[in-house]
Amino acid sequence: MRPSENIEKLIRDVPVDTGAEIDKAVLGDVLKAFENTKETTSAKVGPNIWRIIMRSRITKLATAAAMVIVAVVLSTTFLDKSVTSAYAVEQTLKAYDDIRYLHVYYYPCTDDASAKEAWIQYDENGDVEKLRANLYSKSEKNKRTEMVWSEGITLIWRRYQNTFEIDESGDYTPVMLGFAKSIDPKQAIEYAYKNQEEGKCQIEIEEGSRDNEPIRITARYLPGKYCTVKSLPAIHDVLVVDPMTKLVIRKEVYKVLEDRIELHGVYKAYDNQSFDPNIFDIEKEISDDAIRVVHYKVDDVNEVGIDEGSLSAEEAGHVVIEEFFNALIEKDYKKAGRLFGGMPPEEVELEFGRFNVMRLVSIGDRVKRGDGLPSHYPCVVEIKENGNSSQWGPKVCIGKVGPLRKINRLRIDAVFQ
Repeated sequence: MRPSENIEKLIRDVPVDTGAEIDKAVLGDVLKAFENTKETTSAKVGPNIWRIIMRSRITKLATAAAMVIVAVVLSTTFLDKSVTSAYAVEQTLKAYDDIRYLHVYYYPCTDDASAKEAWIQYDENGDVEKLRANLYSKSEKNKRTEMVWSEGITLIWRRYQNTFEIDESGDYTPVMLGFAKSIDPKQAIEYAYKNQEEGKCQIEIEEGSRDNEPIRITARYLPGKYCTVKSLPAIHDVLVVDPMTKLVIRKEVYKVLEDRIELHGVYKAYDNQSFDPNIFDIEKEISDDAIRVVHYKVDDVNEVGIDEGSLSAEEAGHVVIEEFFNALIEKDYKKAGRLFGGMPPEEVELEFGRFNVMRLVSIGDRVKRGDGLPSHYPCVVEIKENGNSSQWGPKVCIGKVGPLRKINRLRIDAVFQ
């Protein structure tokens, strides 16, 4: 039965003697009002209908009949699509189910922070498959680092140092996936609710007063609870949601200081469209003269390099270099590999066995570079090739070993010709 037939039946059932002509006149005015409400917003339905009824030719309509008419028209109208349902955070989580790409910019509000641009590709399960992050220093215009993560391997190109690191150890994997979690809207929401359950933050959702106004999801973190950095103050993490698509269009990060709340940075230009997959092939962009450093995966970091112990960094560096070249002289490629960051013996033989090292002539003092390049030790090594002896003068770079280079052990990072 159509709405108009429902209204007519209700009017006829009202126990008030209004007469057929009055019923017909009132019904005509109300149906006209009902049709008009389809062209107006729901907020104006009640007043408009009441105004039209009161201006009708019939002003002595029985009160009971009038109330039934108004109630029926209003209930029918509010079942219409003109009324928007309340927002639930599950709508945003659902909206990201089929998203496979994310491209976003981060704009810091302080000069000591880095601007960021990131690309993420997800697999069919919604997990991060590939990630690239470009970091730009605001205070040092030429200081730029580009990182790519995939399948547990992180490639790091520090343009300002002209160094290219290949991290197979997995040290950088938690850092890269943690970064992805911070910018991925779905993971950021899930992370916030998990922290709310643990009492580390409080979530508030604020809907706009108008349909086209964005929704704001604010997670108010306690000091030291926003991430693994315990020294951070209280943080307000705000996700701004498009009310139509339910997708995040912006993320704002605020620091809560003693006397004010300060905007720390903004993630903008969230783009969920596919992009050129070659963006992850960073090796094509590396210059030929870049210094290449490989961090190998090892089962026990205590077997890699040597413990500095009471030795100074200068002294320990000399010991690492001396033991490394002596291992090459003895063709002990397993020992040489442990000193060279855990490189497999077969790779050590392929890389250094061709030099046929006969004797370590000298190790110079560490040379510190002021142009951003890593410091190194100049060495002189006697090699033999085709029965002829000659000298090779490599520069040896020494670095830390272990998770994010924090363990007090030194190893050889690179040998440059």
